[in-house]
Amino acid sequence: MNHATHEQDDVVDLSIVIVNYNVRYFLAQCLESVRLACKGLRAEIWVVDNASSDSSLELLNEMSDIKLIANSENLGFSKANNQAIRRAKGRYVLLLNPDTLVPENAFHKCLNYTDTNPNVGALGVRMIDGRGDYLPESKRGFPSPWVSFSKMSGLSKLAPRSPTFNAYYLGHLDEFETNKVDVLPGAFMWLRAELLPEVGGGLDEDYFMYGEDIDLSYCIQQAGKDVIYYPEVSIVHYKGESTKKRSFAYVKTFYKAMAIFSAKHVSGGKAIFQSMLLKFAIYTRASLAVLINAIVAIFFALVDGAAMVTLLICAKNLWAKYYFKDVSYYDASPFEELSIPLYTLLWVIGIGISGGYERPYRFAAAFKGAALGSLFVLIAYALLPAEFRTSRAVILLTGATAMMLLPFLRFLWSVVRPQEVSTTSKSLGVQRRLAILGSKNETNRVLGLLGKAGISREYVGRVDPKFSPNDETIGNTVELDQLVETYRLDEIIVCTSDLSISSLMQWMQKLGDQVEFRTIGPNSQAIVGSPSKNSPGDLYTVGVRYALGLSQWQRSKRIFDVCFSVLLLVFWPALFFMKKPISAFQNALLVLLGSNTWVGYAVGGINGHHLPKLRPAVLPQGEGIKALESKEIQHLNELYARYYSRKEDIRYVSKHWRSLGNKSVAIHTLAPARWPQRNLTPVDYAKS
Repeated sequence: MNHATHEQDDVVDLSIVIVNYNVRYFLAQCLESVRLACKGLRAEIWVVDNASSDSSLELLNEMSDIKLIANSENLGFSKANNQAIRRAKGRYVLLLNPDTLVPENAFHKCLNYTDTNPNVGALGVRMIDGRGDYLPESKRGFPSPWVSFSKMSGLSKLAPRSPTFNAYYLGHLDEFETNKVDVLPGAFMWLRAELLPEVGGGLDEDYFMYGEDIDLSYCIQQAGKDVIYYPEVSIVHYKGESTKKRSFAYVKTFYKAMAIFSAKHVSGGKAIFQSMLLKFAIYTRASLAVLINAIVAIFFALVDGAAMVTLLICAKNLWAKYYFKDVSYYDASPFEELSIPLYTLLWVIGIGISGGYERPYRFAAAFKGAALGSLFVLIAYALLPAEFRTSRAVILLTGATAMMLLPFLRFLWSVVRPQEVSTTSKSLGVQRRLAILGSKNETNRVLGLLGKAGISREYVGRVDPKFSPNDETIGNTVELDQLVETYRLDEIIVCTSDLSISSLMQWMQKLGDQVEFRTIGPNSQAIVGSPSKNSPGDLYTVGVRYALGLSQWQRSKRIFDVCFSVLLLVFWPALFFMKKPISAFQNALLVLLGSNTWVGYAVGGINGHHLPKLRPAVLPQGEGIKALESKEIQHLNELYARYYSRKEDIRYVSKHWRSLGNKSVAIHTLAPARWPQRNLTPVDYAKS
């Protein structure tokens, strides 16, 4: 690949512009695929980093062939792209997402098509997700009032191939046919550079996120040029219809983008009508999103609650029939009116405290939760007045049965959704069967990486990327579909140094519904993939593992915060022995409500952005120690996050209990400027 510099006068064919924000490992693999696709072209690669805090800059500074612009704040997608567009020298400019993989022939095909079709102003390609499924946002229609309403209200899903109801995704156009379309996605947007000055010079910077690709596509067509969907090229885009798109925040942001578009390009009564229709659709969608999220969040709690009610009724009837010899024995008691609702609630709380409702669902958490719930119910039984008590035998019988039934319910769910249930705290679903596709050296490197990252898998064997038989492998690439079936593989890690992106994509589209594909680039320390079309990309990587980054320790910390706050509020007179009793009382309320935490990070460290997030702390690390340097503070915070235990919080609070009235502090409020330390403008820091 010939990389043009500012000193060279020869024409550059293509300028690739990638905006990065905290996706270092996806970016590394994306750049590797881009380099291969640029072979034989005169190309330049621009990366604009939008104030990442994940060491992306350190990675980029090691790449001499990358033109880097490092921003000191997140400027948004439009502004960041425009920074590079204004300095690009290519005949064509490609806007590309960092969570993508492009095949080796992608750029050559796009270049040939646009060179031979001079009226093409913008070109997009067919995108698939990490499981090989087609992403419908590869081609879209303009968000007219009806089109936007159909999309935001969900009508488009009822008739996905209808030009009337699914005009947003142009469902009536075949995904494998080249067509003129209205809108191309910003994830891969191939632009004719000479046209950009006529359409504003780049993306409209009024858009922070969403809508800028719609606006640019519209402007290109208004300039008399074609916007083409070109499925002769396919790329991988590690994203899905993420659950965040069901959130109110997403639909609000989407509406704001559509409102900007309407105000800019639609006038008069039509704009007012479009705004009203959009608002109706969006708030309807948002309400539905809140409802769906609530149901999803409490689904297993509802299932467990129904199970506990059933068990309590059965236990009551059995005990009355076989012990008291009277099936109506409990009819005169408030069992159904008081005991069943109260006991069920306490069991569900016990399961929740034990982590029984965290994904992936774990058998052990359900078992422990049933046992803890039984303890709560027995305590409540002892505290109830005598006339409201029923029988300890019913409680014990129900609890013992629940300890077997609730894990069994998780097992049944694992048959339907194995990725959501875990037999252990480390492995998802059943013990996952893994094969690695790559050379012997790369396979050994991947196994070492998995071990260091603590990823538990049942390693089946190596798939040879060559076609020659080999006793050290379970097979070769040609028979990959047979290997998946024979060895019942759940996951394949592909070493991209040994298999082309084109071949990888073919197998993903063929086997994506049967097995999960993940990839690792040469010299990479991360394995990336997208195990579900309903989730964005994720990764396995080696690095510091923080206890506070794990859900069980976050839950443990929250339980301590709640229990200690309740203790202080119950015995509130004891607060007057502290330095600031009124403030201590207020802190107890704030911690109980979840605004603060009792023990947390100290402020003033070198860079705390990579640490697991915590609420503002009443007792920060280093409490009572004066004149700590920033490196010492950072070290304390690192140790606290990495080796957190509830015992440490208890010890820390007991040592500094007189300071519980302190004003809480958050690490981000006093954190120093991000790397690089000196104040640089984006142009100053760009490497030419």
